[in-house]
Amino acid sequence: MAAIVQLTRTSAAILIASAVRPGEFGVVARSRAFSFAQEANFGVSVEAFRFTPPDRIELSLSARDGCARHVATHRFVLRHGTWLVSGLDMSAMRCTDHGVDQDWSESSNFLTGQAVRTSFAPSKPPSTVQGRASRPPFPLSEFPPRGPESAYAELQ
Repeated sequence: MAAIVQLTRTSAAILIASAVRPGEFGVVARSRAFSFAQEANFGVSVEAFRFTPPDRIELSLSARDGCARHVATHRFVLRHGTWLVSGLDMSAMRCTDHGVDQDWSESSNFLTGQAVRTSFAPSKPPSTVQGRASRPPFPLSEFPPRGPESAYAELQ
């Protein structure tokens, strides 16, 4: 069982529990407390929270600034008895004179160390660049980490 638990009015944490006895659960892993970005004009919302038993979780958060929004999907996996942060997918939209267009997307797999970034420009085909992920996998207990990724900085 996995859940996002509200700790205070402005903070939450991810908890993972398993049955210790019929009808009784114990916490086996949890994240650090995190808060939602205050910079977003229209706030942050949980776009999706998916638990795929027995070993995968995805948390997608969206924030909206002006006319466009960005989405960050945090991926978690159970490996050798430890819940790890296994990846980060981000996508951002941009405001245009004619509405909203996709600006860029990036998918990082911390388990393989690979990252793919795609940039979109008007009247041009998408540009894709492959590179290294910004970090190795790390324990759920260290989520959100300190680091260069804006998706993590916004949760501090």
